[in-house]
Amino acid sequence: PPDVSSTRTAVVPTATTRPPTRFAVKHRGRFRGHGTFTIEPLGVSASRVVWDEVLYAPLFPRAWWLGARPVLGRVFAADLARLRALAEGSPVMTERT
Repeated sequence: PPDVSSTRTAVVPTATTRPPTRFAVKHRGRFRGHGTFTIEPLGVSASRVVWDEVLYAPLFPRAWWLGARPVLGRVFAADLARLRALAEGSPVMTERT
């Protein structure tokens, strides 16, 4: 799948990826973890994307997540907006465009 992550770490597909309905990734880099994107059909012209992700902070994980939660909420919301735009065929805005 395209890398729509804002974390700027290496994201690689895993063996549990089952296109076109499930994409599983591992994060390798400063933040490590894993995630899945599952696409559930909701009829002829609609689908639901379920994003499940676990990330591990490099230092002091509990304190880090408490401080980062407000920022990451905005980052993940932007990631979801880009994913939605990709799925709907709309232009995708990035920092470079």
